[in-house]
Amino acid sequence: MMILALDIPFIALPVAVGVIALILGLIIGKLSGKKSALIPPEEPENEPEEEEDDPTAPIVPMIEMARSPHDRHRDLAVGKGIVRQIDFLDTMIKSAEKNGDSDATNQLALLRKEFEGLLKECAVEAFDYAPETVVAAEMRSRIQIIGGSTREGERTRIAETIRCGFTYLHGDEDTMIIRKAEVLIK
Repeated sequence: MMILALDIPFIALPVAVGVIALILGLIIGKLSGKKSALIPPEEPENEPEEEEDDPTAPIVPMIEMARSPHDRHRDLAVGKGIVRQIDFLDTMIKSAEKNGDSDATNQLALLRKEFEGLLKECAVEAFDYAPETVVAAEMRSRIQIIGGSTREGERTRIAETIRCGFTYLHGDEDTMIIRKAEVLIK
């Protein structure tokens, strides 16, 4: 037996003793019903969590906070600035199309879409009118006629929307026109 112990490397003996102790501990723990530190405890299923009155717990955010007039003014100012930038991008897109630069056109169109997404965050929405839409009295405040003419005796119809308009929604039903839609009539 002594000869066998001398043939085993010096570090292997403590490792073997540790593994044997671990296995014996698991067996004894199983027999006594106790959980081992190596086996994670089972989590109870579908137990409702109780609310704690911990003053250091994170505050649950409110679903919707009332907007102050300052927020509305800021959103309107930012929205107007973004509309100006969209107009500038439209001019650049037309120039790139004229020069046949499809890469620049595509990149500028992507940037324009990003600006439109920002407008939604500021409660600003774009609007336009389909061709052949009859111009009604309530539409007059939302459109600017930049060309075309009507035939006598016929109702005024929109031939084409040249530039979309933008509205700022600053209440449940209250809107403000940032820019009228520019249309051609027929």
